[in-house]
Amino acid sequence: IKLSPKSNIPKYNLAQVYIKFNHLEKAKDLINPLVNKNSNDIDLIFSIMTIEIAQGNFDKAYSWSKRFDSMDLRREDISLYVALLYYELKKYVEAKAIIGAQKPTIIEEINSATKVITKKIDIELKRIKEENDRKEAKKV
Repeated sequence: IKLSPKSNIPKYNLAQVYIKFNHLEKAKDLINPLVNKNSNDIDLIFSIMTIEIAQGNFDKAYSWSKRFDSMDLRREDISLYVALLYYELKKYVEAKAIIGAQKPTIIEEINSATKVITKKIDIELKRIKEENDRKEAKKV
């Protein structure tokens, strides 16, 4: 960054390291100027959305997630985090649709996390269905 202060790649890479080690404010400080310069860059949008999710700012993360198009949402990492976000927002049907459209991957960490979030979504959808069934049964 010192050798080439106008280059965005080292700043982006350092922000990714900060995200990985949960130094979220430092990551945000690096990512925000980059995303302001290039507001359509999917990787920058994904990074800032990830930071907002990690900080529990689900409404802010949701506004960032709306910038992805259907092809972006097929990307393994993006679909996983957007599904996680929708799960946290209790948008289980949408989360299920996003995770269901995810491209197959050989990355085991993503596969494992996808299985976990899919199971959690299915449990919530089942719970909601059973709750609705009970309400309907009481009406009769």
